[in-house]
Amino acid sequence: ITDLSASGLQGTNTGCTYVTNDNTAFTTTHAAMTIESITSLHKNEYLLKAGDANQEILCIRVNTTGVTSPLSLTSMTINMNGTSNLANVSKVAVATTGKSATFASSTLLGAKNDPVSGDLTFNGNITLNPGTNYFWVMYDVAPGATTGSTFDASLVSAVVNGSTITPVIGNPDGNRIIATETATAASGINIIPKPGSVTVTGGNLTLTNQFKIKYSGFGIAAQADSLAKFLNKATGFALTTAEGSDETNSISLSLTSNTALGDEGYTLVVLADRIKIQANNGVGLFWGIQSLRQLLPAAIESATAVNGQTWNVPQVNITDVPRFKFRGIHLDVSRHFFPAAFVKRYIDILAMYKINNFHWHLTDDQGWRIEIKKYPKLQTISAWRSCGTGIYGTPDGSKYGGYYTQEEIKEVVAYAASRNVNIIPEIEMPGHSVSVLAAYPEMACTSASGPFTVFCQGGITKNILCGGKEATHTFFKDVLTEVCDLFPGKYIHLGGDEAPKDNWNTCTDCMQRINSLGITGANQTEKSNKLQKSMMEEMAQFLAPKGKTIVGWDEVTHGGIPIGATI
Repeated sequence: ITDLSASGLQGTNTGCTYVTNDNTAFTTTHAAMTIESITSLHKNEYLLKAGDANQEILCIRVNTTGVTSPLSLTSMTINMNGTSNLANVSKVAVATTGKSATFASSTLLGAKNDPVSGDLTFNGNITLNPGTNYFWVMYDVAPGATTGSTFDASLVSAVVNGSTITPVIGNPDGNRIIATETATAASGINIIPKPGSVTVTGGNLTLTNQFKIKYSGFGIAAQADSLAKFLNKATGFALTTAEGSDETNSISLSLTSNTALGDEGYTLVVLADRIKIQANNGVGLFWGIQSLRQLLPAAIESATAVNGQTWNVPQVNITDVPRFKFRGIHLDVSRHFFPAAFVKRYIDILAMYKINNFHWHLTDDQGWRIEIKKYPKLQTISAWRSCGTGIYGTPDGSKYGGYYTQEEIKEVVAYAASRNVNIIPEIEMPGHSVSVLAAYPEMACTSASGPFTVFCQGGITKNILCGGKEATHTFFKDVLTEVCDLFPGKYIHLGGDEAPKDNWNTCTDCMQRINSLGITGANQTEKSNKLQKSMMEEMAQFLAPKGKTIVGWDEVTHGGIPIGATI
């Protein structure tokens, strides 16, 4: 159908076989007619002008993607956006297998057009097979109207598998029948990330206040309680929890022993009268609960009870194992400071989408956001800038910033852990650290010129911490010691990016350290880059006994890949 062209369809077709230019036939039983022209309207619509009967035929392609089972289409409304031409819908043909169809009386499909709204509605029971389906609509051109109008048919709504779907507004293809978004919605399953295997097995289960939450396995009671509290907010249902296996009107959480599921996989089965989630451990069960959360109506995210909502869940069999063990999202709180409550909400959203690593960018030129008890001026000076909320504008002199106390960080780390999210802190070195120099200028290179202030603008500065001074190395080791006590995860991100070596190249302390380490290079910049590599390796060796691995942006490789670093 994508190769429809004038050369393939124009001409007299006495046998009523319309042939594309790849010689694939579209056969009809309707009387012979001459196809005068064909107009490509959109990638899923083709208009055929019939010259002898003042009729036109519109071919609409309906794609189903992401589904493996047939879908039941009971209603579909299309806006023609050219309604003055549509005088009478006389014939409709639907081809759900191959590329041929037989025209039948429109009453068989209940097709009708509304001359006011321009809507064309199909009512009936049409099976949409996985893949491509074709709707052929024959209609009379209204008296006085111009034939061959370029309609722009768009989806208004459809009822698929008992669920009403509407187009995605704002997406260029969102209002097109062919749109992947529409096809995904048509399956009734909208889970992000897409599960490994989804089979729609029936209609819907309706969650009511008669349900209970059953659980089995060590440590699962807490998840059952959390699920009950979450469901209560929007539904108002006070679902009880109890140890035991699944039963009628229950959501069951249970451990299994299935090597195929690994450490994070789960199965989710929704039957007519119960929901069953199984996994090898609590992590997998938690991810299964997030999929159940997305299967419920969007109103389930309401913080208060929603009246009049029917809490339907599509009947499905889902088996899901993550493709990637590391799934991460980054948040920069230096350029713009977000309070701990916001960070918790951010983690909630990450968990819903099964993101298991939160990269927390805590320090940069524009502000230092973590309390370090050994260096109090990081809180009193480095955490604040005198330019209001604007970063790239003219400083207005107002104070802006903030930092997280160590108690707040412990609270956020525990909050994330309860949602299976690991936090990776980022402590920038040696660049992106002018906020440190604002508080401790003695760690600047001998060739740097102060005074230093916390940045009110973006960009890169040559004023980075001195790699030659022992005080800089001691500072970072002291900082990382406190950081390690706050973050139990394996990785500590040290940045290492965008660290111009202008000052290092002329700094007497840096040159002295380069010489003492026996660093050689073709020029001073190469030597300075190797000095940064040495600094990163020193931090890696310092953190290794604490069970930590350093991470750096790709620029840390400019002097060679630091031993023990993850890029």
